[in-house]
Amino acid sequence: MRTPKTIKQILEEGTSFLEAKGKENARSEAEKLIAFGLGLPRVDIYLNFDKPLAENELEVLRGHFKERVAGKPLQHIIGEVQFRYLKLKVNEHVLIPRPETELIIDLALKAIKPDDRVLELGTGSGCIALSIAKEAKLQLDAAEISEEALQIAKENARINNVEGVNWLKSSWFEKVNKKYDVIIANPPYVSLQEYNNLPVEITKYEPKGAVTDEADGLKCLKEIIFEAPKYLKEKGSLLLEIGFDQEENVAELLKKAGFKKISFKKDLAGKTRFAVGQFPDKLAELGE
Repeated sequence: MRTPKTIKQILEEGTSFLEAKGKENARSEAEKLIAFGLGLPRVDIYLNFDKPLAENELEVLRGHFKERVAGKPLQHIIGEVQFRYLKLKVNEHVLIPRPETELIIDLALKAIKPDDRVLELGTGSGCIALSIAKEAKLQLDAAEISEEALQIAKENARINNVEGVNWLKSSWFEKVNKKYDVIIANPPYVSLQEYNNLPVEITKYEPKGAVTDEADGLKCLKEIIFEAPKYLKEKGSLLLEIGFDQEENVAELLKKAGFKKISFKKDLAGKTRFAVGQFPDKLAELGE
């Protein structure tokens, strides 16, 4: 009779399997897949290192490892991702929140004053809107065109006990009828040419419309930048996540749209990732 494999053995074999398939964080991913597959907190793997696994448990784990090497994102397999102080549900209907996007929250928190009116466009999983509502303790609006994504965002609000977001089903500003002090957007800014060369983890499993504008990467940014002044209060700010090579083009678009005090911020990798523009007040415009 074959000796049952232990959690320790599966962790070692799973790590080697993922490494052989080119996964950079193989050990960490193996831990997460095993913890999820067995319904254990991650730390409990090490507290149960010598626990023998039943054949049905091994089958579940093998299935998860096979999905991972086939390209399915780890976050989709386990169904969630940690983003700042939130645990978010994700699936094929929403973009998986990237670590660099956490930095736009820091920019927003610096820009937002206690009584400001705030709008996020293209909220997806709700990661930006929910983080701001939770950390700044304010009410804000969040717009999203995808009904499936909106349902995920609302569920994430419930999971994290955040009640400060008013959800709008809207394509950018389509259903927006207020003016705001701060507007935030992380639109699709990958060109179609770039998109076609992205890994299968993105092209097969994440919503195409959340990644690429199916044009030059500037289409959605242009729409938002030129429409935003109609929905900004005097001295209101527009915060955008952009592609690392789009600074020059975005700066030109912001200037053409009438924005002042334009600045760009880098991500943790030192790449330009965020654009900030302030729409001038009428008195300042007259004085120029």
